[in-house]
Amino acid sequence: MTKPGKRFALLCRISTHQQREGESLNVQEKRGREYVKRHAGRVTKIYKGIESATKPSEERALLRSLLHDAEAHKFDALWVLDKSRLSRSPEATQVVVHSFGKHGIELHTKQGRVDVGSAEGRFMSYIEAAADLLTSDRGRERTRQSREEMLEKNEHSHGKVPWGRWWNKETKKWGVYPEAKRLAQRMYRLCVVKKLSTKEIGQELGMPANTVNKRLHSAGVSRWLRVLQTDNGTKEFVLDIPALLTSAQAAAIERRLKANMTIMPEHKHRSLLQGLVRCWRCHGTMSHITSGDHKHGAYRHLPASWHQGCIRQVPDFLLERDVVASCGQLIASATKLRAAIEAALRDATGDLKDAKTELSEVQAEINRLEGAHKRCLDGLVYFDHSEGERKKLADKAKEISTHLENLRGTYEALRVKLGKSPEQSPAKIAAQMRRLFGFRGLAVLSLAKEKQRELVALVVGRASKESPEGIYVQNAAIVHGRPAAWEWQLRGSLGLLTGTASHLDALQEAGRAKLRLTGDTSKAERFAQLSR
Repeated sequence: MTKPGKRFALLCRISTHQQREGESLNVQEKRGREYVKRHAGRVTKIYKGIESATKPSEERALLRSLLHDAEAHKFDALWVLDKSRLSRSPEATQVVVHSFGKHGIELHTKQGRVDVGSAEGRFMSYIEAAADLLTSDRGRERTRQSREEMLEKNEHSHGKVPWGRWWNKETKKWGVYPEAKRLAQRMYRLCVVKKLSTKEIGQELGMPANTVNKRLHSAGVSRWLRVLQTDNGTKEFVLDIPALLTSAQAAAIERRLKANMTIMPEHKHRSLLQGLVRCWRCHGTMSHITSGDHKHGAYRHLPASWHQGCIRQVPDFLLERDVVASCGQLIASATKLRAAIEAALRDATGDLKDAKTELSEVQAEINRLEGAHKRCLDGLVYFDHSEGERKKLADKAKEISTHLENLRGTYEALRVKLGKSPEQSPAKIAAQMRRLFGFRGLAVLSLAKEKQRELVALVVGRASKESPEGIYVQNAAIVHGRPAAWEWQLRGSLGLLTGTASHLDALQEAGRAKLRLTGDTSKAERFAQLSR
């Protein structure tokens, strides 16, 4: 019989969120309290949570907390519903049994006290844990096989279904919720007919804009991609599901959502010179704004940092046209371009000590991000996450991949700077730039905006917000009390480009962009990348 007043701890554990039914956490706690009351004990600690029992002890936070408190003698006995709730891993069971034996902690289940003090008792605990692990592994294998067979038959096997649909397990057929179909039709009318944005649709329907966006995309889906990790590797299955909208309606929505993206579909909300335009006086970065109908845009000084003498704003189409044309003039002259690249590369080799330190730091960051990227991909491939969790992992992997590409480019540029790469010929770099963006100066105006932005970014070469490179703008002429002309100066990796953007033809003619190369810059990383 247990001594009166013995201090009990309760371990209430489930493996997944789906196991809340049946022997739930609250049910386990209730049964544990009843057991302790029958044995005249008192509950002093409750360990409750969702944790897999097959993982090693060092990967189980709940179990580590329990073992830490056992070592501190915060309880005299532990109650669990059954020993599988404590551990299904022989290694973890060995750790628990050894700790309990060392500190004199009793182990109780719904069937009574468990012998963990004798050699025979410990041996039986290890055998039972191994049997539990085998049962768990077999259960997972059967689950995977069952899911694979169902998906091959075009049947829904697991996870959340797309919005507005439901799966009938008895008839093996898909169904559609009438309310969701009516809502999808209403969202279609608001999006395509009334041409509202997702934010405005959300305000109309009382839901977040991101939910509107997801449902608009989901409503037209008739083929649902499913990914399953099987014994033979990752397999993809496509299930036929009923759509809430017709194919024509779905296509119209996609066109409308794409049209809602500003300037570049690949870079939503990014303008041609976003992040590059700066105030001449205070050097602050100016942001891009558009009118409600997206017909007019400007680069505007942030009101919070505006001071007397700062520029208020400059029309985007005037500045973008002049800057892109001037960059085109730069690459049109092979001699001037090669001379500028030679100066930039020469200056870039000035401080090798700093370059070596930066190279080491970049390599370390690349190694760290590659590990994080692999973990994201492993999470997508080897674990059965929900759709929302899978999207978060995919977005994170994409973000890391983009960062890695930039870092690898910087790494190769530093190798050029340190003379470790044989491909650093200014003539070759210049020729490559001219092939990428066109040989004639004004030819760049016919390039896609993505290419135009790439060209300007290369000429500017601004590495971070703290870098001095940029396109500096100030007012050049006032007509009827309002700015009518703006002087700009591109201070970039290859030198200076200057010009005047204006509404007035006379000022535009007089202020035609001029090219002046300088040798006071030290950043050639982006140009060096072109030689690879």
